[in-house]
Formats: sequence, structure tokens, C-alpha cells
Amino acid sequence: GMASSRSDAKDLSSKFYDTPKWASKAPVKGLLLEVFKNGQFLAKLHIDDQLCLVLGRQADAVDVPLEHGSISRRHAVIVHGHPKGKHKVSLVDLGSSHGTYYKEGTHRKRVKPKEPLPLLEGMCLEFGESSRSYYVRGLASKDAKATVRTNHKSSDRDLVFSFSFFLQRIFPDPNVNTKRADT
Repeated sequence: GMASSRSDAKDLSSKFYDTPKWASKAPVKGLLLEVFKNGQFLAKLHIDDQLCLVLGRQADAVDVPLEHGSISRRHAVIVHGHPKGKHKVSLVDLGSSHGTYYKEGTHRKRVKPKEPLPLLEGMCLEFGESSRSYYVRGLASKDAKATVRTNHKSSDRDLVFSFSFFLQRIFPDPNVNTKRADT
């Protein structure tokens, strides 16, 4: 309850997953997943309140419920930390039937089960056959200037893309609707 001290390790652990020895002492504050479907923004999932968060379909056995039928009951876990200590956050696929995927450029790669995959700012994750994309945000903190500098090219491109997408929604192409009237 409210009385328990904030530094108590139990507050940071998941009820559904044992915190690995290599996990960080504290979660990365501000870490979140931005959820998109068909290029449209749906939601922000905040994943900075505990060291491990289990994702999957079984609502009473996970920290973050995902609803698609191809997603396993306990599909994957996000862990703050990495075994080699180089990275702030990892994703571990828990042996899901339909896999967890990440995109590197245009390549979609399957995450090897049980092997911690380092999560990087802007990385795109996909679960099972779900068409939702989950983008990692909140790792490029203000003090990590080096990371920001190497990433600025792609984020500028994303910004231009999302702005043009936004303009399309406000000012739809007039030719699209007039064609429908002819048929």
C-alpha cells in the first residue's frame, strides 16, 4: 500500500516475472512504446514503472495486455537493463508461438526466444501477426547527446513524413472523393 517505502525492490518487480540478476536497479524514467496501426497513432504505453513488464494476451498473467489472437498468453517481457550492461533496456521473447519481430530499416527480423534483444530509441517492434507497430521512445535522454546526434537524420525524416501524413488528413486529395461519385 501507500505506506511501503518507494525504495522497496518489490515495488519495482513484476508479479508475473522474476527480475533477472542483470536487470538495472531502477527503470528508465519516461520509457514508452508508441502504438501505431496502418500509420495511424493509437496510444502510448508507459513502461517505466517497474523493472520487468510482461506483454501478452492473458490479461491476468501480464503487465501489458495485447489483444491480437496470434499473440501468446505470455508473449514477451521488457526488462530494464541488459546482461552485458551496455544497454538500458531489453526485450525477451518468452518462446511465443508466432514470434516477436523488430525492424532494422526495411528488414523484419524475428527475435531469438529467451535471448535479450537490446532496445534502441525509435526501434519498431511487432508481436505475432498483429498489424500494430510499437516504437520505442524515451531512451534518447537530454544528457545522451551522442545518441541524439547519430539519430537526428532519421528523426528529421520521420518528422517530415508524419507532418505530410498529417497534412493529408486535414487536406485530403480532392481527386480521391470525386472519382467515387462517377461510378
